[in-house]
Amino acid sequence: MNVFDRRVAGSVRVMPADVSFEAAQGETIMDAAERNGFRWPTTCHGLAECAVCVFHVMTGGDRLSPVGPAEEARLQTVKLSSLDPDRVFRLACQAQIVGDITIFKRGIRQKS
Repeated sequence: MNVFDRRVAGSVRVMPADVSFEAAQGETIMDAAERNGFRWPTTCHGLAECAVCVFHVMTGGDRLSPVGPAEEARLQTVKLSSLDPDRVFRLACQAQIVGDITIFKRGIRQKS
């Protein structure tokens, strides 16, 4: 995708670091964070295999792409929802936004 073709899908606010960045249409949250100069914790780099990129949705969960089969399979193995059934968890390497959201993920840092 050419940078001039990118249409902003929305803004991602990440707590507790309180950092924000924009994501383009069709871009995953992790890819958007990295494009905007942030380091997002991962070991599989977007393959939905490690679940290190998992985050908790604080607001705007209805503004995320549907959970696909690879993400669903990985989320079932980590079973975070059994720890807190009232929270929604997603993988940043798979989830795309369609509007502004606020999420909780520790370890987000500006790249040096």
